[in-house]
Amino acid sequence: GNRSFTFSHFDFREILGTGIEISDVASLSLISGIVETKELGVHVKGAVASITFLTVNAPKGVLIDGAEKPNLLDCIIENRTNPGSGVGIEEVIASRSYPFNNIHGYFTATKNCNQSRAPMLNVDPQFFGGTPFNYHLKDGSPLKNASSKGGEMGAYGNGSF
Repeated sequence: GNRSFTFSHFDFREILGTGIEISDVASLSLISGIVETKELGVHVKGAVASITFLTVNAPKGVLIDGAEKPNLLDCIIENRTNPGSGVGIEEVIASRSYPFNNIHGYFTATKNCNQSRAPMLNVDPQFFGGTPFNYHLKDGSPLKNASSKGGEMGAYGNGSF
């Protein structure tokens, strides 16, 4: 029931189920966050949402199953938990496009959607390691200049995490 709600600069880790579920029809914004979960990273249900500059580490990346098409842009969607399995971005309504997102480590990058209208890298983001895991990009990462505006993709992409 929130209207024009913005949630930014967050760090959710060690989640057992779904990291974030968006199920409102209002204009919600998620920006500059980290979601690390054992199951589904982000579930968008019927929301007019703007989801930008996220770093998602989950066996199932993003599931979009509502009538509205969210703005999903400049995100790094990574499967470090169980590489080679799952789907990066799955859309219930076929033939939508989600360009300028890097999807890596999945069996398939997209299902019922595509990444057309933008360069598709879908490469290892080259994160720094550490405990807890550090999702900053190394200097040599190909995602340092791959966002829709030419800057860095992911949680630290807007430069103010």
